[in-house]
Amino acid sequence: MPVAPIAYQNQWPAVAAQTLTANGAADGLISIPDTSGFYATQIVKMANNTPISEFFQVLEVISDTQMYLGAIGNMGDKRYKANGASLTAYTTAKASTVEAAQQNKRLPSPNAAMQAVLAAEPILAMRAMLVNHRGAPMYHKGPLKTLRASAVLTTSYVATPALDIINFNAVVVLTQFTKGSLTNAMIQFETSEDASTWFPAEMEKNGAVTASGDEAQTNKLATAHVLTPSGAGLTTYSNVLRADAGAALGAYFRAKIKGTGTVTSSLAVIQAYACNL
Repeated sequence: MPVAPIAYQNQWPAVAAQTLTANGAADGLISIPDTSGFYATQIVKMANNTPISEFFQVLEVISDTQMYLGAIGNMGDKRYKANGASLTAYTTAKASTVEAAQQNKRLPSPNAAMQAVLAAEPILAMRAMLVNHRGAPMYHKGPLKTLRASAVLTTSYVATPALDIINFNAVVVLTQFTKGSLTNAMIQFETSEDASTWFPAEMEKNGAVTASGDEAQTNKLATAHVLTPSGAGLTTYSNVLRADAGAALGAYFRAKIKGTGTVTSSLAVIQAYACNL
């Protein structure tokens, strides 16, 4: 995705030309590979190979790949997608593109900005929330991912693929375990910054604390959660790992699981989602 080489206090960096992935719409909607770097009120240039080019104003960036454009002007409270310009001249067949030059930011006045974040009475407080680079609230959970499809366990740890958790501070793990002939299963959780080198996400003290000089010393080992259902059939488990509760959570997360005993008729499914708590 386009990445600005430097952050400017009063200007938006230039955005290189991106080719439309769908024909421009009559209501001002365009689709491109990545809307990173485009902002509401920013002036952009549309062009095709006929050749024609025109300048428009960004009305709304609605997703990672789509935004609405309108006529340049003082839109006031009409700066929304209902005022989109017709962009039907810009088609994929004509190799149409959109780009933005480096330009001064068009920001709301301090009073308007204050009103946008002030919750009125009876709350009467300044609102604050974590958002991602698209402005989407980050308190919602990410999609549920199946990290391990149903499969017979082995007596050695088998790791799942990595789950991207870079924008989150917690992970919820949902495990379905059929014991079969096993004595139990053990599951561990790991974290990584590069999805290559992995570290324990949880560690625990092992034995009594001893003293050496002015240091209190204790052995620590990676935490292994032991799953010991009473019957041989399906049992479900859940684990919540939180950065603010002692778990080490980097950019990526994975689980690994193994069985103890005879693996006949055993099965395990592991699903997980990242979230902010």
